[in-house]
Amino acid sequence: MEHGFEHSFQVTAVNAAGESDFSEGAYARLQNGEVVGMRAILSGPREITVNWTPYPDANEYYVNYESRKEGHATRLDGEYISGTHYVFDNLECWRDYTIGVSAKTTSRRTMAESDNITIRTTCNPPDLTVKSYSDKLVASWAVDSAYASDTTYMLEWYKSGSSDHTSVSLPIRTSSYTIPATIPAVELRFGSKYYFKIRSINGTSQTPFSEIKAGTLLKQIKPSSARGYVNPGYGMDIYRSDLVLGDPELETYLPCSASIFVRNADGTWPVSENQRIWESDLRPLDMFGMSVSISSDTIVVGAPGKDRDGEVFGIGEQDNDGAVYIFKRNTDGSCPNNEILQVHSPTDAANEIFGKKVAIDDNTIVVAAPYQNNPHSHDGLVYVIERENSVADWPTTTTATLNPDVSQESAEFGSALAIDGDTIVVGSPHFADSDHGFFSSGLAYIFVKTSDGWHVTPTVTLHP
Repeated sequence: MEHGFEHSFQVTAVNAAGESDFSEGAYARLQNGEVVGMRAILSGPREITVNWTPYPDANEYYVNYESRKEGHATRLDGEYISGTHYVFDNLECWRDYTIGVSAKTTSRRTMAESDNITIRTTCNPPDLTVKSYSDKLVASWAVDSAYASDTTYMLEWYKSGSSDHTSVSLPIRTSSYTIPATIPAVELRFGSKYYFKIRSINGTSQTPFSEIKAGTLLKQIKPSSARGYVNPGYGMDIYRSDLVLGDPELETYLPCSASIFVRNADGTWPVSENQRIWESDLRPLDMFGMSVSISSDTIVVGAPGKDRDGEVFGIGEQDNDGAVYIFKRNTDGSCPNNEILQVHSPTDAANEIFGKKVAIDDNTIVVAAPYQNNPHSHDGLVYVIERENSVADWPTTTTATLNPDVSQESAEFGSALAIDGDTIVVGSPHFADSDHGFFSSGLAYIFVKTSDGWHVTPTVTLHP
């Protein structure tokens, strides 16, 4: 007999003399069996996977669910399928779902039913972002529209190397949190890295923590001379605990300088400079400080707008050939306000901006003149100034000249410099790779020093 139908039964007595009338009918429905082995699991924050054991002779199954919040049904739904596996996805967060399975005949009459299982969904953790500023760290996240209105956030953070965690509970409408501005009692250490993670909570349910994100509390330092058109940090270099910032004045007729910052014993940096240094022959728009470099007790400052004849950049003949100033620090760490030596380009060419980039390592100084015509316009040259040892005087002129292996107009060879021991790297950012049709694709050149001195042409050429 077929499951799900009501059947009528009657009986009559029969012997040799005949048979009696049928009795009144009695009605009965074939009882359904039970779908066994049903299992429902939370396979994702908003996803439930259901599996069950096949039922004999079942043609298909009906998987149904009921969504409830605070005891009230909010949604009823179901799906006819032929297999024994089903996934409910894109469900609502923080909801109780009651799920059941029915085995069906070919006419979709019920043969058997499972027991119902109730399971609660969660949500994906918030997508966390941490940004670092000079006086604060800001954690922010996107508010998931699937979150229920009674959801809260738990934000937790801790300092690198510390086991002490700080946490705060935040309402659903919050999408960012600022430390330490939000809670002044929290004292963050400048330069330290802090790790953040966040989870959402609803009643007794909670998401996993988000991916951990890090932020470092930055400290803004600037020269006390900082004003409208000064550009602190245009030139910058660091050697151990000493930081040098160039302050080139690019748009007004105020003199330029460079600032020295010395890191404190506790590892922090002072807010303003420990000392400022100037060129001895101060002139406006020399661009003193456009490039700086420091190594041991020597500081090198480039002034590419310097005019050897005393003209001011942009006035008169505009012969801004440039200059480099060398400062030597005293044994107590202080530095004379003015240079011990001033070096000019050996060519005395107009507008070569000698000193736009400088670099120093021990007893070798490298100076770029990227606008030097060699022989093309703005193809550039790089000069080396070298002394014999750390106690010797610096020479008053350059000691070697480095050239690119291919001279090209406007390549600006020397726009970037680096030196380490007996190796110099020079950038030529506007070199055009004509073989491949690239404009300003750039090149970098490596120069090495041997027992015969510096190779004046590159040993290695690096292509992008």
